Amino acid sequence: MKLTFKKAERIREMYNTGRYSQRDLGDMFDVCPTTICNIVNDKRWIEEHPLSDVYYKGHKMNLSNDGYPRVWIGNKNQRVHHMVYKEHYGDIPKDYEVHHKDGNKMNWCPENLEAVTRSEHMRKDKRSLGESNFQAKLTCTDIKEIRRRYGSGDIYQETLADEYNVTISNISKIVRRKTWKHL
Repeated sequence: MKLTFKKAERIREMYNTGRYSQRDLGDMFDVCPTTICNIVNDKRWIEEHPLSDVYYKGHKMNLSNDGYPRVWIGNKNQRVHHMVYKEHYGDIPKDYEVHHKDGNKMNWCPENLEAVTRSEHMRKDKRSLGESNFQAKLTCTDIKEIRRRYGSGDIYQETLADEYNVTISNISKIVRRKTWKHL
């Protein structure tokens, strides 16, 4: 299903009722959970950047399923931030991605774009941290509680894994601060 401004607005409205999870909305609108997360968490994305009448170099823009502005040129769909990067800095280096420095996918100003490796991109993208990540099973409160309880020495990692319905490996990484480092 093509994501339009009106659909994105409807997704936010439905999410704000509290009756639908991000996963429910992703299934209902046939949109990846990352896009749903971006829609419900980034108010500017909806309010400041409707693409209903926006053009780039004479081509009408629409949004990809993961929330990036794109245009059709000939028979090829191209992301606007890639086009801008190439126009100002040359080809995107092999195995690199274009990162929006301010985190706003709708800001494709050249000074807001930089080429980074995948790992660097994930590190810089704050929306992928913690419970903002659509795949997160735990909340920040859960992480603090897991660390507190394990630190007291009164509980095993296996018990915590069972209680929180995650793997022992996940608990181990949490208590050693290999994951959820921002907390």
